[in-house]
Amino acid sequence: MMDDIQAWKSLERQGLVRGEQPEFETHDSPWYIKILMAFSGWLASIFLFLFMGFSLFMTLDIFDSEFAMFTLGGVTIFGAYLLLMSSKNEFIEHAGLAFSLAGQAFIAFALISGTNDQPHLLSSSFAILQGALVFLMPSFVHRVFSATIAFYCINFTLSFLGLPYIGIGLLMLLTSWLWLHEFHYPKYQQFISAFAYGSTFSLLYIKGNLFFAQQELVLDLFGIDATIYTQPWHGQALACVALIYVTWKLASRYRLATNIHKGVLILTTLLICAASFEMTGLLLGSLLLILGYQSSHRLLMGLGILALLTFISAYYYFLDITLLEKSQTLILFGLLLLIIRWSLKKWVFIKTEAHHE
Repeated sequence: MMDDIQAWKSLERQGLVRGEQPEFETHDSPWYIKILMAFSGWLASIFLFLFMGFSLFMTLDIFDSEFAMFTLGGVTIFGAYLLLMSSKNEFIEHAGLAFSLAGQAFIAFALISGTNDQPHLLSSSFAILQGALVFLMPSFVHRVFSATIAFYCINFTLSFLGLPYIGIGLLMLLTSWLWLHEFHYPKYQQFISAFAYGSTFSLLYIKGNLFFAQQELVLDLFGIDATIYTQPWHGQALACVALIYVTWKLASRYRLATNIHKGVLILTTLLICAASFEMTGLLLGSLLLILGYQSSHRLLMGLGILALLTFISAYYYFLDITLLEKSQTLILFGLLLLIIRWSLKKWVFIKTEAHHE
């Protein structure tokens, strides 16, 4: 890893910074100290919230007034903002997040009362709130959390409008763009990174809900037909588009020799998409693994591997088809991947290296 001096010189050569090198003061705590401080911040905040909530509940009928709940939520979030601005350590950061969550809960209760059982208005309003907090809050942890909730609410808004399978496909396209362009705009890099992490976490959670039909249960609760305008294969098709987009961008970035090689990679991606059409979650795991590998992002690669193992294992125990058919499908898919890998190494990458030489 580069130290601060090397990193500054590298940025200066690329024209991203100018002037004298600032003095770097780093006081990074060990990971176990960070966990302890974060736990302490949440524990202290929980006891404070219990005391404040009990006092307000006993003295004021605050939960009977939408305006009072909205005002109290706004004041609490502003207090969290001031707390996060005051210091930069794990205790303050997580205590500020806890304060902000309490304020958001008050605003959520006010929105529930004010939207008159219109879930799409509730989810869209809360998505706007979370999107604003991504830009306003001076904490990266808070930004990631708000971005995750914002994308989840946007997906639910589309679901309540009768488009449940479109949201996750669009989110996969957005996630791909964010990770591929994370460092292309240095001025907005912190926001892009927060949105990238948020979209990734929300993707995994939404895909899990779809896989285990939890989202359909919620839609049934509100009397919404999930298949009015869309079908499950629409989401799979958009996921294929996202994977093809990533393949094309990476092939262009690493300058494969000819368009023929790029075409072979695209056809290979299409073949993988077609073979995995019935295995929900496989394309998402593959996408995260590729995005993590292209940037040496260990967390992203780990999430991709975990997603692949989880969704493949869950598919194996799914009850829609027999165990024998699922075993045959997985064996054939594994053999297909091995054949594709051998073919690419033999006919594409070797010729590409020879062309560059």
